[in-house]
Amino acid sequence: MKERTPHKLKPSILQFCMSIVPDQEPFYVPVQPLFGQPMDECFVIVPKHIFTHGGKQVIGWYIGEWPKVMIEAVFHDIWQTEDGRFVDITPKEGISRILFLPDTHRKYEGRQIDNIRKPLTEDKRIYRFCELAHGLFTLENEGDLAYESKITNTPAMEEIKREMAYLYLTLVQKYGVKNVR
Repeated sequence: MKERTPHKLKPSILQFCMSIVPDQEPFYVPVQPLFGQPMDECFVIVPKHIFTHGGKQVIGWYIGEWPKVMIEAVFHDIWQTEDGRFVDITPKEGISRILFLPDTHRKYEGRQIDNIRKPLTEDKRIYRFCELAHGLFTLENEGDLAYESKITNTPAMEEIKREMAYLYLTLVQKYGVKNVR
């Protein structure tokens, strides 16, 4: 799913961030993707870039929203340049900046970490969508699968994906699409 970067720091966004990392505040980071690098591979791209260009890895969460539907935090890392600027160098489709929440309490240890989702509207379809997303994550990350980047879908995964696709369409009909920025 493609998240939209929140345009401003609304109370709902700030409360969500405080529930994840109470001692940090989110901030906007420009996206300046490295050419030829794969999407969604920040934990490979950033350390390699630091090795050749210096700077530091900053671990945290990319905060995205689907207005009126949900807020989602994606475990992510960015590059801090030697002069202190923050840059997201991981390719993203159609996004020029992200909202980033640093998390000094967590480390990336090679295993996938599930997104954190919060419904914004009391709609049982949104809650079900979030529940299914967590279930799919669990299936895709059982045992050694947690370290794999390419996973072969099982029938259970396919069933979850079908239900999620149906729910997504019904949510789009009611709330509109997520505008990626």
